[in-house]
Amino acid sequence: MHLAYLSSTGSPQIYASIVDITERKEIRNRLKQQFEDLEITNQLLLKTNNELDRFVYSASHDLRSPLKSLLGLSDMIIEDIKQENTVEVKQMDMMKSSILKLDNFIGDILSYSRNTRTEVAKEAIDFNQTIQDIITGHIYMEGATEIELNVKIKQDFKFVSDLGRINVILNNLFSNAIKYMDPTKENPYVSIDVKCSNDHAIIMIEDNGIGIDKKDKDRIFEMFYRATKTSDGSGLGLYIVKETLEKLNGTINIDSKSTKGTKIIVTLANRLMGLN
Repeated sequence: MHLAYLSSTGSPQIYASIVDITERKEIRNRLKQQFEDLEITNQLLLKTNNELDRFVYSASHDLRSPLKSLLGLSDMIIEDIKQENTVEVKQMDMMKSSILKLDNFIGDILSYSRNTRTEVAKEAIDFNQTIQDIITGHIYMEGATEIELNVKIKQDFKFVSDLGRINVILNNLFSNAIKYMDPTKENPYVSIDVKCSNDHAIIMIEDNGIGIDKKDKDRIFEMFYRATKTSDGSGLGLYIVKETLEKLNGTINIDSKSTKGTKIIVTLANRLMGLN
């Protein structure tokens, strides 16, 4: 209600205007209710996501245990099969390949789950040891012995980051370099170059493999996208690399041409100032 006092006629006059605020109150109440509903929804989503993460983590671990047993049993059976029984040998190799494919897929799911639900760790990184461990872990990978490996590491500064996440990134990139080697080339190679400074580390992984076709370059970081039909992977590798790098405030740049090879440059921030 608004009141106005006028005295132009010599006598006081009162003008009043009444504004109905019922609708305004209703709108305010509806907005308040919507906000409260949104808060409840967010809490439920957070709870659901946490429960889903725990389920994925638990289920993945439970699934990997019997898979490891199956791998061990398949190796024992393959050893007992006479080599002249080529059909049986081939069938067992196919079964082992399928088990490994499933195990790798579960490993990718675990890597993604860990990345989304765990805080970023801060620990000193020895790139010489880290790269050597990754190379050793791939020594029995198909095609690994046919590749010339060149490693150059320059680390004159203390570098701090999350070792687990760095291992996920480098394992994916190094295994891809081996997996997509070009068997038609006489001298297949993979080069790893690491340079550290007070601010960051630059990691370059270069190969002369089959490369990436131009039409696929914009989609290689998509979940479940596979750039080549020859791939037996899950299509999660590069997606996980990108998601993990975002957690570390890092970047990745891929320069690749079909049949020519691939050069990948990863930049990681040095979290030395955050080390307790």
